[in-house]
Amino acid sequence: MLTVYIDFKSPESYLALQPLLALAEETGCGLRWQPFRSRQRELPEHSPDPELTTSHGRIREAYRQRINRRYAALQGLSLDRPPGNDGTDTALTALLGADGDATAFVVAAFKAHWQDHKNLDEWDVVASLLASAACDSKQLSSDALDRHQHDIEAEGIVSDPALVVAGEVFIGRAHIPLVRQLLNQRTE
Repeated sequence: MLTVYIDFKSPESYLALQPLLALAEETGCGLRWQPFRSRQRELPEHSPDPELTTSHGRIREAYRQRINRRYAALQGLSLDRPPGNDGTDTALTALLGADGDATAFVVAAFKAHWQDHKNLDEWDVVASLLASAACDSKQLSSDALDRHQHDIEAEGIVSDPALVVAGEVFIGRAHIPLVRQLLNQRTE
């Protein structure tokens, strides 16, 4: 079983979706999807007299956005979405309360957010996605998501996507090849 922590608004989680689905099919491992409330970073403002840390942060964030767009193009995906459509807590809370395999819901929620530009903070939208994915979910309060976030951050889940194999945490989609190797070793 591979535990995967995601946020539907996160470009990194979105770009990891298809490779993770392929990984699960290839290795025969199950995917246990878990919510992670990401904090989307904005490109820092350019200053005529930037401090080194501000300048460095701006360069790193610009590179991250540029590389995400390149990977999206390779997958035939768009990372464009309307401004102000970044709320995903309702969908993340539904994922937290999901019973059984939530893969169909996860796929539908990413599509709804990134391709159909639906608001995943509206219960009617999320309920429709759960129904179409035949996924049951207990209705939990936002406090449950807050507690979950606190607990997983204490365990070292500090960004998304985070992959957990046999208790070992790997942060970022760049680790999918290593996780593939570990899963294949476990099945040999």
